[in-house]
Amino acid sequence: MGIIQTENLCFDYRKHSVLENVNINIPEGAIYGYLGKNGAGKSTTIKLLLGLLTPAKGKVLYKGMDLSTNRLKILGFTGNLIEAPSFYPNLTGYENLKYMDMFLRHGDKRIAETLALTGLTDAADRRAKHYSTGMKQRLGIAMAMLNRPEILILDEPVNGLDPEGIHEVRELILRLQSEGKTIFLSSHLLSEIEKICTHIGILNNKSIVFEGTKDDLMARTSTDTPDLESVFLSIIKNNVK
Repeated sequence: MGIIQTENLCFDYRKHSVLENVNINIPEGAIYGYLGKNGAGKSTTIKLLLGLLTPAKGKVLYKGMDLSTNRLKILGFTGNLIEAPSFYPNLTGYENLKYMDMFLRHGDKRIAETLALTGLTDAADRRAKHYSTGMKQRLGIAMAMLNRPEILILDEPVNGLDPEGIHEVRELILRLQSEGKTIFLSSHLLSEIEKICTHIGILNNKSIVFEGTKDDLMARTSTDTPDLESVFLSIIKNNVK
């Protein structure tokens, strides 16, 4: 059993089907890349995983617990960053985390640990509005990490970043996984997915058309030197299950 599972997950928007019988199984400790064309339903899936939307049918399970009846408990061991990070630009990095900690009550030691983990210790006293785009994204991940989550859900974590920012976030994700975190992420940058993910799920035509390890996916071609983009496009084109 995966640490995150969905069972026949369906979602309708204004009487139109968006997702149909989506079954995801994410192993503990994986970096799971979730791929699909624009409008395929990736962000909708993530909102369902977090309980921000209600499925028309099906279940979301964390450690075997149904999200619909255990949401507060589940959110206690998950962290998330959905698209752009949300923070107060006129507050420093430290002050943004301190504000969050008014609710979490982990204390200054945990704030310092989180700043160090995300490489923001030296910038802790700078206003967030003066951060680079990569630093802002790392601050968003720091805010998601403050409650010591076992699971991180990241929607387009490198969206809009320059190469240096992409490198910073990539190294952070790999570091977090090496410490035992399970990470679910979506991205349009297939080269980044290829570099960091251990497992991949592909969404097309409202349902999952591939799920497995990255090596399993790359083996689905006769090309001697396959790349993720060509394999992904082939599966989408043929809608192979």
